[in-house]
Amino acid sequence: LFSPCFLIPRMAIRADSPAPSDHSDAGDELREGIEQFRRGDYRGALRTLAGLHDRDVATAVEALRWSAQANAKLGAHDTAEAQLQAALRRVHELPAAQRLKAQASIQLRLAACEQRRGNDQEAERLQRAAIASLSPESQDADEGGEFEELDRGAHGRQMTLGSAWNNLGITLMRLGEEKGAREAFEQALTIRRSLGDREGYCLAASNLLALQQGREGTEEAPSQEFIAGMEDHLRTARQMGASAHVLTPLRVNFANCM
Repeated sequence: LFSPCFLIPRMAIRADSPAPSDHSDAGDELREGIEQFRRGDYRGALRTLAGLHDRDVATAVEALRWSAQANAKLGAHDTAEAQLQAALRRVHELPAAQRLKAQASIQLRLAACEQRRGNDQEAERLQRAAIASLSPESQDADEGGEFEELDRGAHGRQMTLGSAWNNLGITLMRLGEEKGAREAFEQALTIRRSLGDREGYCLAASNLLALQQGREGTEEAPSQEFIAGMEDHLRTARQMGASAHVLTPLRVNFANCM
């Protein structure tokens, strides 16, 4: 926890890392692999999940995604990317209720792979593709009798959409596209406020502050509009019930930005 009197000279931008879904109907082996991952036993998780990559499509896609996460934790980034690509090749076989969020989550993780290589243009393309995957047009496209399932999965898709907008903002910020970055962070804030996602809301607001701090050296003070907007974000975060753990760094860095 940051002390209220501690001023941070420059904030780090923070990306989201959407986790694969944890289906309640997952098989015992898949559940065991997920639990091993969550305990930090990444090698154990890989051993458990390895035999699931060729099972039914829902199990295979989830196993590949969790395996990719485990390999990334172990620094095996090329293997992780290959597993994400394998999952993406099969994701179209999933029912619509699972496909939309799964495809977007995979695209966001592949975007992170591209950013690790410094390929921000490809990262932007993948992040925009993830946003398109979760658009109303994609959800309405010829899904027959699956609308009830889509409704039940709406919260998870909106959470992923918030992550996609936040991460796109970071990419655009790296590319020097300040206006686009600001608009993307504002989209993430709107979605997270509607979901009551306190931590995600504060994260996106912090990235807006980082965008302002990135202008240091221009001798341009924050505008009154920006200050009023950030005060409103702080007020909203408090009203949402954000804990001191996530509120204090935001509040301190706002003061430091002035």
